[in-house]
Amino acid sequence: MPEMPQRFLLSGKGNIQEGWRRYHETLAWRRLNHIDFILSEPWPYFSLIKQHYPHFFHHRGYRNEPVYYEKPAKMNLKALGDKGLTIDLLLRHFMFVTEFMWNRIEPSEDGKSIYVIDLEGIRLFD
Repeated sequence: MPEMPQRFLLSGKGNIQEGWRRYHETLAWRRLNHIDFILSEPWPYFSLIKQHYPHFFHHRGYRNEPVYYEKPAKMNLKALGDKGLTIDLLLRHFMFVTEFMWNRIEPSEDGKSIYVIDLEGIRLFD
């Protein structure tokens, strides 16, 4: 039996059974969504999404964490939709970007990251 990664024990607040439950649930989700192969699959929407949705990795935090930035108010949903992009494809892109971070930018088991979500331009009812 594989060893449970420490982060699952921590997410279960030290409860071993909860840690294992979370770990197995994550493995099942990864299998269902083919996450282990996502970086080697063709991703024809990458350039389109990058063109109409500002998001990027830039520098590292004080403790060497990768820093990821998103600007959701600057996303051009109409242009993406006009090109056939669906919410499911946008979610797949987020899975791709996240897997890239944990496999190429910060491939450590105990790594942490910083996400900066720039909300400039978002109004209360957007």
